[in-house]
Amino acid sequence: MTDVQNKLVLVTGACGGFGEHMVKQFLDRNCRLIVTDIDELQIAHLKEANGSRDGEITTSIATDLSASSGCTDLFKHCEARELVPDVLINNAGIAVAG
Repeated sequence: MTDVQNKLVLVTGACGGFGEHMVKQFLDRNCRLIVTDIDELQIAHLKEANGSRDGEITTSIATDLSASSGCTDLFKHCEARELVPDVLINNAGIAVAG
């Protein structure tokens, strides 16, 4: 898929470096986004910082995707809102430095 304009995009790890940049790029292309990260405060900051872009953050959920319960929570969150992403950016992960 090369044309993402107006698509529904799910971005995991949305508040980290790469995730945040991808969110901005998708919003600039009029996409609707489902964003998830482990920290609710980071998600709130992401939403506040990007509220003036062309697209919109349709929904968000703070959950730990390293656990199967977190994946289930994300699935149920989307299912309850009848949201089926067109694109999945599976960016969630833990960086180990040192």
